[in-house]
Amino acid sequence: MPKYYCEYCDTYLANDSPTVRDTHRQGRKHKDNVTYYYQKWLEEKTQKMIDEVTAAFKAAKIVSDKNTTSSPLPSLNDARRNHKKRRRGRRGKRRCSSMGPDTGEE
Repeated sequence: MPKYYCEYCDTYLANDSPTVRDTHRQGRKHKDNVTYYYQKWLEEKTQKMIDEVTAAFKAAKIVSDKNTTSSPLPSLNDARRNHKKRRRGRRGKRRCSSMGPDTGEE
């Protein structure tokens, strides 16, 4: 019978049945290993991004003035503004109930 390998726990389970897999996935050690795996992954991604921004700054790609700052990364305010614009666009036009069904013609 084939064995099941858990990449997070780096271990083989005795058997490949769905019940054994589910029991393993619900265990405390497995959940701790999954949490550790993704925390490590996130730290690596964050460090990579920090290194890229630092390298860009050292290469003078990011200009720092008192008046302006140009960055290769979008600012949080830009993301909020764009999100609000998208939300407004989804609402569409309102129609009056006395005008009947909307046929799409204007």
